[in-house]
Amino acid sequence: MKSGISLLCLFMFLSCIKGNPDEVFKSYFNAEKKREFTKSIKLLTSSDQKYSEDYANKISFHKQFDLASQSSVDKVGEVPTAFLEALSYEVLERKIVEDRATYKVKLRMPNIKTWYENIPRSSESTIIKDLKIEKYNKEFVSKIRRKEIDFINYEIDFYFIYEKDGWKVALGIDEKEEVKKLIQELDYFLIESKYEEAINKIEFNLKKFNAPHLKEIKEGLISKKDQISYFSNKIKIKEDSVRFKQELIFKNYYENTASFTIKNTGTKKIKYLSLYFIITSKNGKELLKESVSVETDKLSSSWQKMSDKIYAVKKKIPRGNARLALNYIRFEK
Repeated sequence: MKSGISLLCLFMFLSCIKGNPDEVFKSYFNAEKKREFTKSIKLLTSSDQKYSEDYANKISFHKQFDLASQSSVDKVGEVPTAFLEALSYEVLERKIVEDRATYKVKLRMPNIKTWYENIPRSSESTIIKDLKIEKYNKEFVSKIRRKEIDFINYEIDFYFIYEKDGWKVALGIDEKEEVKKLIQELDYFLIESKYEEAINKIEFNLKKFNAPHLKEIKEGLISKKDQISYFSNKIKIKEDSVRFKQELIFKNYYENTASFTIKNTGTKKIKYLSLYFIITSKNGKELLKESVSVETDKLSSSWQKMSDKIYAVKKKIPRGNARLALNYIRFEK
């Protein structure tokens, strides 16, 4: 019932998503150009607003100028303002999947390299050098505004997330953290043998990780989905065959053996199969969770009794309910 309510809430939220982030991006871009950070901050996701003091450094066109200002010149005058004023953009590609969006954007900007490579660098006194630099900067600003210098194109992905009050700019979706969280959730489903829930979770996230630069993540999720589907439908483990045996060899050293009876009713040949061997107490407390390997060369369409040693266990495990769950499958190509 609880999962049904959460799915209903998710559906209601997704059904409220309207339009695309075009207007939000336009407002954000113009605020950035004018360095009106109090305005652009309000267009960030709620989680990104905590970076309000230094977030400008995360944005591409600010980075481009920062590279230039790392030179020995301190007095840059109106160069930053002119540089930002001259920026323009074109959205090359829009990918919108439910509450996430990725825009591939082409930024057109003055080639700032031509500025800092030609800054006067003489051995004259500081005052004279500063005067020359000031004059040089004014001339450069005039050239930018008259578009008399080279412009370059720079492609970058911008990310957006739909929140309660509409689309917001995401400074960078932390895909690594999202994947890490997803793997943890999938592990939980597998350990609990909730294979249908795991497949549903993967199918939902396949839409989320649909951007081109997330190709490897998407392929990994598709592979995991195939593994789970095959295991839950084609790999059979005989009921009441899962056993755990412990023998005390000498003081504080146990020999631990997991045994089970298994068969492969499908047509795919399996190269490697790893299972979770789990023992729980009568009240559901986990007493043991270790991985065991299946002898895949013996695995066939008929029942096969197999066993594997568990060397990691170095203590007496109380009697409990033993079961197996999927960890990982690798199919023969």
